[in-house]
Amino acid sequence: MKRQLRNSSSIDSAQLQKLYDGLLRGLQAGKIVYEKSLRSSSKTACAAAINKLSTCSASLRLATEKTVTTFKFKTARRLLDSLTSGFSDLDTDICVPVVLDQVKSINTILGYQPHLEHLPFKDWQALLRHAISRIAYLVDRDSLRSRASTDQMADTTYGLTPAVQRNLLSEYSRTLTYLTSNIVASVTTNFRPICELVIKIINMSKVASDTDGNLLTSLNNIIGHCRTENPTLLKDLAFQIITLADRLWPRISLRSTDARDELVRLLVLLMPVFRVDLVNANREDYLVTYQNLLDNMVRHITARPLKELLQLNDIRLIKSSKPTSIALPFLSLRSKRVEAHRNWTVLSTLTFLLDMLNRIEPSIGNSDDVANDSTPRRKRVRGRSLAQDLLSIYRESSASSSVFATQLIIFSCQAQYISLEDVRDLLDFLIGAMDDENMDLAPWVILGCCRYVVSSTDA
Repeated sequence: MKRQLRNSSSIDSAQLQKLYDGLLRGLQAGKIVYEKSLRSSSKTACAAAINKLSTCSASLRLATEKTVTTFKFKTARRLLDSLTSGFSDLDTDICVPVVLDQVKSINTILGYQPHLEHLPFKDWQALLRHAISRIAYLVDRDSLRSRASTDQMADTTYGLTPAVQRNLLSEYSRTLTYLTSNIVASVTTNFRPICELVIKIINMSKVASDTDGNLLTSLNNIIGHCRTENPTLLKDLAFQIITLADRLWPRISLRSTDARDELVRLLVLLMPVFRVDLVNANREDYLVTYQNLLDNMVRHITARPLKELLQLNDIRLIKSSKPTSIALPFLSLRSKRVEAHRNWTVLSTLTFLLDMLNRIEPSIGNSDDVANDSTPRRKRVRGRSLAQDLLSIYRESSASSSVFATQLIIFSCQAQYISLEDVRDLLDFLIGAMDDENMDLAPWVILGCCRYVVSSTDA
């Protein structure tokens, strides 16, 4: 079969149909033998059944990978229906010998865009329920594993080891990413339980992994669907998501750029929701969460080498009547480098967090005092201006990270209103920084003192 599949383009539709008919019949027959072997006391019979079923499943996966761009959607639909139904163990609801090949075959079909786009809404819902149920099962089982010994779990899982479980969770999170990216998602789809499950899984992880990156991508896809169709859901989940970002950011390693990019993208998508929510809800927990997230992001950026920061040739001076995600009133992103776009987005996100911190007037008070006092809590103003926050970040940065701090000052002056007094403080500080011998810093300081940079204020 491998020899025939090397040149899959020469196989006609009738031969492909015959091939998949044989593989699916083999899977069904292997499943019957496998289920009988589970009730048998013979270890030899069970091992033989597992070997036969695994071989047939691996063959189906190989055939799917080699011919996914060749067979018609009718065949793809039949394969998806067969792969998502009928393969379950007696107790675990997952047939371990075939499940990994099974979900990889599903992802191969969904990863081919024409098949994904032709997926009917009914089939899309069935696949979504399948992926969500498997993810929920694996997460619940992981929770049980943390409370029970490995020996106790091994008696009822038929080889579902922690490594296999991690691989399954990663593959099913990819399935969820493909499904949520499809435009067949309707306004009638109830995304709330999916969002809550995704947030729960990410909060449970101790170290950010590829699974978290895929789940964040799925969450971003859902947010994209709901921004105009279901804004109420976004408002209800706003604080959970900003708390998620605060908890997840320190757990993302420096090499996990995809997960970090998806998290920043999630914050950018929800910026308008956060602004509206802060106007209506002035809470102390928002202040703490935003401050922690700001500190963690600044700590990560300042630890990066100078060559990984935004470069001067990545931007250009240009007047923009309508600021966008890559354009400020007088600055615009010119470079198409992925690293440049990433740095621009992070600086925009930090500017947003600083703006939010200066908008909040949290109610604060000692819980013991509040319990013994019936008078309402006072409103506490942070007592620090935006300029003081920016200068504090600059003073705490090292010589190499002072470039980043200067970039943040420039972005803040462009992205939000700054009072005349704050502008004077910032300009005085930047002019004083010109005495520094850091030649990498000097061009950014000159740009920060440029009249175009501060022209969006009343200065």
